[in-house]
Formats: sequence, structure tokens, C-alpha cells
Amino acid sequence: MFNNCLILFQVVDTELGFSDWVSIIKDIIVALGVILGLIIGHKGLRRLLIENVIKERLAITNEANIKVKSLAEQIISKINDLGDTVRAADEDDIIYINSLTKKLVNSSINTSPEVHTLAFLLYETTKDFELVIDKRIKNSRRLERRTASDFYRIVSMTASRISYFAGSIVDVPNSSKTIKYQGIRKEIRKYLGKTGFETLKNYSTGLELQSSSAIPLLFQEIINRSSSDYIFKKKFFEVLQSNIPVLFYLYLNEIYFPLILKSSETDMFGFDRKLYLTHVNSKRTSFGESHGREYFEFIYSNINPRFSFVDTITKKTLTENYTDDFIDFDTGRFKRLQKKFVRLGDESFMLECDSSDAKEYFERVEHMIKKYLKNL
Repeated sequence: MFNNCLILFQVVDTELGFSDWVSIIKDIIVALGVILGLIIGHKGLRRLLIENVIKERLAITNEANIKVKSLAEQIISKINDLGDTVRAADEDDIIYINSLTKKLVNSSINTSPEVHTLAFLLYETTKDFELVIDKRIKNSRRLERRTASDFYRIVSMTASRISYFAGSIVDVPNSSKTIKYQGIRKEIRKYLGKTGFETLKNYSTGLELQSSSAIPLLFQEIINRSSSDYIFKKKFFEVLQSNIPVLFYLYLNEIYFPLILKSSETDMFGFDRKLYLTHVNSKRTSFGESHGREYFEFIYSNINPRFSFVDTITKKTLTENYTDDFIDFDTGRFKRLQKKFVRLGDESFMLECDSSDAKEYFERVEHMIKKYLKNL
């Protein structure tokens, strides 16, 4: 066997000279170069195609931003021309505002996400609005009308922010990298014909309605400047289906009252009855025996428009049936701290608490809030 191998090597050695081996090696190097070039060329072509897609989208977005900026400024001008709006709002106001905001949101579809989201939130928050709120306090009843200036102020301020963002936001992504989107669980993914697709890693379009994102926080600040803010806040959180923006307010002001109140009873269909903290007012008394007293008004609303139940709640039933459903710690503490219960109408009520108690409450749950915010 060893002799046969030796003979074979001798034959190969005599048949192929040094120049032949050099030629073979050159051919191999050329072949490898071609293969490597194809690989690099494919990646280069892919990158070029992705960059072209980004360029086209940026051009579309930039053009749309210019158009919506002009429209937003026209809306501001039209509202300024209305003159005095400090009066009761009527159906004509609602129809006019709806036409303005609908045109704005339709024109913003291809704009930057921040611009489109602001226009969307404005439209959804101000449409189909009840002009008269049925307010029942204890045994009395009062019908409260919405002021036209509340609506026009929110529209004008939002249009102003849209104009600013449309003219200043830079949408250029940090890179042209893509990532695999596989939002379907692995157990099911293997049975699908197409198991995933790619999205741009640092570039997005469309609505940004995550309750922890910046635009909902910004829109919340706009609503805060309205005298009927709790009504608009309720509509706003009906759109988001979350009141996390309020949690940021609590955290920044180092106060706490339950973000969500849950009843021990369910409705006739077996669904939980939950109330969401939609607004917080900081107050200070300026007269009487309690002059200088600082306190907070915590406003809770039912943000499920399909089921009404708040009108049946009293201070007694609130104390007996509801607990904190956001932080699982001393869930009934708010009952001992509340000083006043006031029904506001439109599926909302207000709880009053001294500032010192709200701050002490925060100190007890601060670590839990921080943990929650880190996991958003």
C-alpha cells in the first residue's frame, strides 16, 4: 500500500511541473475572487436599493410636510379671524372644527410620524363631542355647556406645533440597516409559508400611539391649557386606551394616587369595571379657615365609551368596592386619604387629597413606579 502511494506521488510530481502548480493556484485565486466579488456585489446592490427606498420615502415625507405646514398655518389664520370665541359652543362650531381637523389629518398621512400623530390625536379628541355635560353633585343637577374657545384653542395650539414640526423635523435615519420582523411566536411561525419580513431599523412612518412616546405627552400638555381639560383628557385616553402619560406627571411631581381603580364587581356582561386617572389639578385655597391649604384634585373617568356605570358610584360604594389596580401595595390607602368625592358628569368624578398626603403616598410606592417606567 505504501509503495503504491509513493509511486502515485512520483507520477504526479513528474507530470506537473512548478509552472503548472502556479497556474492552478492562479485559477483558484481568480475563481475565489469572482465568488467574493459576487457576494460583495450582491450586498452592495442590496444596500443601494435600500438607500434608494429611503431617499424616495424622505422625498415623499418632505413634500407632505411642506403641504401640511402650509395647511396648519391657514387653519391658525382662520381661527384668529373668528374673533371672540368665549361663548357657548354650538353645533356649527363642532361641524366647522371637525372639517378643519379632518382635512388636517388626511393631509398628514405621508408626513413625519410626529406630525401625523399630532393631527390624528387632535381629530379623534375633538370629534363627536357632547356640547352639554350633565353634572350631578350630591342631590343637585346642573347642565354644563362647553365653551367654543376651548375647542378653538386646542386646534390652534396643535396646528402651531404641527407647523413647527413639519418645518424642522429631520427624518434622516442613522443607518440603512434592516431587521427581521418576526412578531409571530416561534411555535406557529414554522407552519407559515413566510415566517418574517424586514423593516428599516432606524426609520419609521405612520402613527406613534405608544402611550410612553413623546407625542402623546406633548398633546397632553396642550389639553392641560383648556378650561375643560378633564373632558378632553377623557376623549384623549379613549383614543390611547391608556393613561400612562398621567403616570409621568405623577412621577415628575412626586405625588401618587391610583392610576387605575378596579371594582370588585363586574358588569352584566362579566367585564371588569375600571376607572382611569385622566387628569390632576394642583390647587391652593385662598380664603376661609383653610387659607393656604395645598391639595390635588384627581379626576377619574371610564374610558370605555360602550359601557356607562360611573353615575351609580357614590363615595360609599367607591370605598367599599374599589382598590388600586396599578400598584399591588396597600391598595386601599387612597380611601383613607381622600377628602372629597365630586361627580363631574360624562362618566367622571373627582377625588381630593392634601398635597402632603399625596407626596407621602408617592414615597411609599416610588420604587415600584421606577421599576414600571424602566420596563416600558
